[in-house]
Amino acid sequence: MKWLGQVLVWIYGLAALYFLYQAALGVFVYVANKSMGHYESFLVPGRNLAIGLILSVFAFAGWRLMKNVDTYKIGLILTYFPFIVGLLFVLWFAMIFATNGGKWN
Repeated sequence: MKWLGQVLVWIYGLAALYFLYQAALGVFVYVANKSMGHYESFLVPGRNLAIGLILSVFAFAGWRLMKNVDTYKIGLILTYFPFIVGLLFVLWFAMIFATNGGKWN
């Protein structure tokens, strides 16, 4: 299971880089549009920035905690937490979709 923790850290790190890149582009567009007098919402860049920072914290903290033998299990718990939450969301969605017969209304 050690390899899965490392893979999750890499996935979180790459996802964090993607969201931070999208946030940087969004902030650039926000500043450029503000300087030209156009209204631009900060919701999307702010959301991307928040998601990127949260994933960065999970990736970095999991990596640092898994490097030390004494805190390895805490690092695994911290690393698996977002994965488990995402998996539970997918299972919840599948259950809702399967029991509802595909009808949304």
